[in-house]
Amino acid sequence: MFLPTDDAQRKGQIIEMMCSAPLGMAIDVLRGVLTWNGVGAMKLCYAPVLVLMSGTGGSNDPPRLRASKPNIEIGVTVGAGHFIQLEVPEQVNLKIERFVRTLA
Repeated sequence: MFLPTDDAQRKGQIIEMMCSAPLGMAIDVLRGVLTWNGVGAMKLCYAPVLVLMSGTGGSNDPPRLRASKPNIEIGVTVGAGHFIQLEVPEQVNLKIERFVRTLA
């Protein structure tokens, strides 16, 4: 979940917050994550989709995502780890604003 370049203080805050969730809730969330069919959901989605990520490859490989939804918009941030909304919010906001403008 974290990269060696992640800010140590932010990492500590995230871990503390995530570990403070009640056990039953955490178990339900993890079960949901493990059983979620993202490809199936993508194929059923007819709304415009923007995927923001800090890197490509693996399950986030753009050709793999486009195979499920050819008109998907993909934005890749620079200089961030897993928690892009906390690490580079200016990039995330700019990409969301640009995406929303294309819908108008």
